[in-house]
Amino acid sequence: MSSMKNMECREERRFNRGYRIIESHWAGDVEIVIGHNPHAPSPYVCWYCRNGTEYLMGYYGDDFTSVRNKLWERFYFERQMEGRRRRYLLQREAGASGRYFNGRREGDAYGK
Repeated sequence: MSSMKNMECREERRFNRGYRIIESHWAGDVEIVIGHNPHAPSPYVCWYCRNGTEYLMGYYGDDFTSVRNKLWERFYFERQMEGRRRRYLLQREAGASGRYFNGRREGDAYGK
């Protein structure tokens, strides 16, 4: 039964503004997609996608290669940002936040 569900999900087609989503990649919790509409003035587009329904920051182009390059540029940027967010949260958990209270260090002259 579960394998049948997976097959149905793979065959599902998504569209946005007449563009069929032909490629999708996740970088952390961010989805980046490419859409294609052969009848549009710019037949290819790269969007950020939120919740599978909100498409943002479209990068439109005439050729697939330039739009795909934009997808990978965004993908690697988001992966880098995800790594920075993860390191920041790990540093906070490691005790950096324990030394501060309401943004001030304990014993700070202005914290009295």
